Amino acid sequence: SWSADGADVVELPRFERAESVDFVCRRATRLTEEDADQLADVVEDLPLLLDQTAAWLDANPLTDIGRYVADIRDGDPHTLGVAPSGGDPQRFQVVWSTTLNALDESAPHVHELLKLLAYFSADMVPVGLLRSARASDLPDHLARLVAEPSDWNSALRRLSETTAMSLEYETGPQNDILTVGSLRIHGLFHRFVRSTLSPRDRERASETACR
Repeated sequence: SWSADGADVVELPRFERAESVDFVCRRATRLTEEDADQLADVVEDLPLLLDQTAAWLDANPLTDIGRYVADIRDGDPHTLGVAPSGGDPQRFQVVWSTTLNALDESAPHVHELLKLLAYFSADMVPVGLLRSARASDLPDHLARLVAEPSDWNSALRRLSETTAMSLEYETGPQNDILTVGSLRIHGLFHRFVRSTLSPRDRERASETACR
């Protein structure tokens, strides 16, 4: 990742809808503002997904926007096409598999955290519950992560920088630090990560979530 190479990574907040529409129309000039609005709505104005999906539509002029939007909302992520910034169009599965493999190599504890987060509902990730959990209720690597607020926030920021996830911050209990208050995973990426979990991963996540 960029941060692993020593570069400064700037977290991009969710776009305002007008920004999303303008961005998509510039990225894929064949799309109308109505098309762009549909795409922005289904990717929830997340800059990373806006970039990748608009680039795919620009590179594939015969792709029907309505069907593509429906596939993002409800389809199989393994069959959907996107285009990583600066790269050739690829299947969503290929792009995100590369991301997860890189994450597993450079920050395995963050990858393990993602596996656990993906076990919960995409709209209801219990960040506060996990942060306040007893160490004995968490696997050792996650217990160490949660015990240090700066490490916990850094891990979540790492995920938001490289995956389809958005964060909102709140002031910590002592009003001395900003911490992640809520987390939302885009449904498409959530379905993909869930599909990559091995039976053992699912068992471990279930055990942790039910404690």
